[in-house]
Amino acid sequence: MALPPTGWTRDQVLQAASTLLSEGRYEWQDGKMSGGTFSGDNAAYNSLMEQMFGLFALSNPLHADVFPGVMKMEAEIVRMTISLFHGTDNHCGSLTSGGSESILMAVKAMRDWGREVRGIEQAEIVGCVTVHAGFDKAADLLGMKLRKVDMDPKTCKVKLSAMQRAINSNTVMLVASAPQFPHGIIDDVEEIGALGQRYNVPVHVDCCMGGFILPFMEAAGYPLPLFDFRVPGVTSISADTHKYGNAPKGSSVIMYQSAEHRHYQYFVVPDWPGGIYGSPTIPGSR
Repeated sequence: MALPPTGWTRDQVLQAASTLLSEGRYEWQDGKMSGGTFSGDNAAYNSLMEQMFGLFALSNPLHADVFPGVMKMEAEIVRMTISLFHGTDNHCGSLTSGGSESILMAVKAMRDWGREVRGIEQAEIVGCVTVHAGFDKAADLLGMKLRKVDMDPKTCKVKLSAMQRAINSNTVMLVASAPQFPHGIIDDVEEIGALGQRYNVPVHVDCCMGGFILPFMEAAGYPLPLFDFRVPGVTSISADTHKYGNAPKGSSVIMYQSAEHRHYQYFVVPDWPGGIYGSPTIPGSR
């Protein structure tokens, strides 16, 4: 395929886009697509999204000095999400493009923290076989080892004894899922947090799927064991606004116990001839 000799009209572009959107085999608009889409058919909400996309289609949050209002919105999203997970003023975070990027940022932060603070050159993660495949991706991209341990066949939760045995001097992260994707089961976050404290290893709680359901369960009459920043030992949490937060694809929030840990997710080149280049997450322009 090559560029057409004559550009399409507006109507041709819209017609082609509509045709491509309808080519899938699944009726995702009817709420029958588990895990793929999470927004319903609320006309007012969809109209609002269209207007917001139109307003900010040409903005670029990489240049915060040009678009300070966008940066303010991102900061407010992060702060509100932190409050849902019982964080304090010391907790902080970043907006990302989705759960996989939130996971990648947390893993990078702990890898670089382990290297600088503890001198760990071959960093490892310990998690259950049920952890999201985003951890496999992060470990592969960052040159780390992901040690997967068994789940309890009855509860489908991570076997704590197996997790404990997998911890060694290279471990920079223990992973708890709340919930995990395969079975919808919440790991014993408090017990994993205790393991993290015992061995001085950061604990990440992956709330990408349930991040905007679990914080409301107690008020709805379904109290749960603690899973958030109230658990001692929990260092970071990921939660997807673009799932049950009802935000459009793709957006997620990665949260940290302190700015010290978030610092290690950043990338900065201070001596580039084109000027200082820095980005808080993976993308440059967004």
